[in-house]
Amino acid sequence: MILWMRAHNLLSILLGLAGMLGVVAISGGSTVPAPSILQESLIGTPLALIVPLISVALLMHGLAGGPRELELVAGRATRFYRVVLVASVCVCALGLGLLLTLSGLQPLGFAAGRNLAGYTGAALIGGFFLGRHGATAIPTAYLFLVILTGAPPDRVQVWVWPLADSGDVPAAVVSMTTLAIGILLTRCNRRDPRKQL
Repeated sequence: MILWMRAHNLLSILLGLAGMLGVVAISGGSTVPAPSILQESLIGTPLALIVPLISVALLMHGLAGGPRELELVAGRATRFYRVVLVASVCVCALGLGLLLTLSGLQPLGFAAGRNLAGYTGAALIGGFFLGRHGATAIPTAYLFLVILTGAPPDRVQVWVWPLADSGDVPAAVVSMTTLAIGILLTRCNRRDPRKQL
């Protein structure tokens, strides 16, 4: 187990999660100006909703690490370890994000945790179809598409869930569904396991 944690860079994953939560906590209302194609102006995308993508990239890098050939013949259930790692990171992000929101320190704390879970699910789906090196392409491309199209000022559409606030229930449902599908695909076998995340 200790060798598995070292091979999959568990320390960098945990430091990335702690760093993400720290940036979310201190970011306040900071926004990143981004052009919007539909609104023809710069819109401010909250930093707290973008930063989880960095943690997801570290998580995917950790999952892609390690000698895949040895894991295929290992006596222990290494695939189970991967699912537990993904679920643990997402539960920690959701729980600590909820704590940030309930304490009033960061109103978008739970939204950041929700986004981490949703981006992780999208990355796991991307890893299943595109392979281990293309896993972070799907959530990154989706986030940029959402930022460029922007959310209408009056209400957030369901497909723009990464920009929704902490209390948006449909955004949480989409995020958790994406994570569940990603975890389910992670549990499946592929023909060429060397390409699998």
